[in-house]
Amino acid sequence: MWPFQRQKLSDVSLEVPLEELRKRARIAVVDDDLNAFPLRVLVREGYAIDYFPSVTQLDPFERGLYDIIFLDIAGVAPEWSEDDGLAVLEHLKERNPAQVIVAFSGQTFDLSKSRFWKLADDTLSKPVDAMTAKRCIDDLLARTMTPNHYWGGVRALLLSEGVPEREIASIESAVVRAVTRRTRPDVRGVVERVCANAETIAKVAALVAKIAGLLGPP
Repeated sequence: MWPFQRQKLSDVSLEVPLEELRKRARIAVVDDDLNAFPLRVLVREGYAIDYFPSVTQLDPFERGLYDIIFLDIAGVAPEWSEDDGLAVLEHLKERNPAQVIVAFSGQTFDLSKSRFWKLADDTLSKPVDAMTAKRCIDDLLARTMTPNHYWGGVRALLLSEGVPEREIASIESAVVRAVTRRTRPDVRGVVERVCANAETIAKVAALVAKIAGLLGPP
């Protein structure tokens, strides 16, 4: 009988207004051409955007500090890999399946770069005007800055570690209970019992914290 008692995040209504998501979201633009993205206009509109001409450190992106990353395919990470932006995208998606990445490039029709477009959550050709960039950001915030999106990342991480579906359902139920009570989910201890990988445990905790962050202060 217990499976029917499990609660899912998809059963919980947690709609956050788009205006609030804009205030909370952190966005990164990684491109060697500052003029390709309407950074100043969107910052004036209230979006929190950090600009990086290249990837000198992976840590800020690995830790999930940014809700959306606009990533160019060339000229941003040649010292990391000959695959440049593609290597960064693959690495970040492996580290955090819930990380939202927009393929931002002028090489849209280069078939040799097809994996870059396939792995990305969205694509945007450069240069891009402020109206198009704003629509792209708002659409992504509405679609991906949600409990279900972050939980999808948690599921992917746990499944990659061989955690059984039953245990994953139990963890999800614990998160739902906290969500419905408007308290901060603390599932680290539960995850530690079913997963020995400290890095995965930290990633799961960070994604669950994202879910809690959508609730505001408890």
